[in-house]
Amino acid sequence: MGNDKNTKLGAFKDIENLYGPPINKGHDNLARQSEFSLYNFLEREESRLRKIELFCGHKVKTLEDFDQTPTILENQKRMLEAFENSLIDNMLNQNANIHQHLKHIFNKTMKLK
Repeated sequence: MGNDKNTKLGAFKDIENLYGPPINKGHDNLARQSEFSLYNFLEREESRLRKIELFCGHKVKTLEDFDQTPTILENQKRMLEAFENSLIDNMLNQNANIHQHLKHIFNKTMKLK
């Protein structure tokens, strides 16, 4: 009985020797996809790092040489002061919308007409 099994396996091994071992195509495709994904990732990462190097190497140097921060901050301060003055002037006006809304809320809360 054991000898009969070896004979059947021997025939299978002869066929395997003729055609080679069975290939798992799903595994082979998966390996290729994995390699392709890794290659794409590395290409994108290299591109990203080159862009960062370009930014840090050239554009930051330009910003250091021609800093506009103080000018921008001064303009922002002036705009904020103008807005605050405009807001205060509008709130001091007796016909301002905020006064009408506050009067309505106060009258409704106190049940006045």
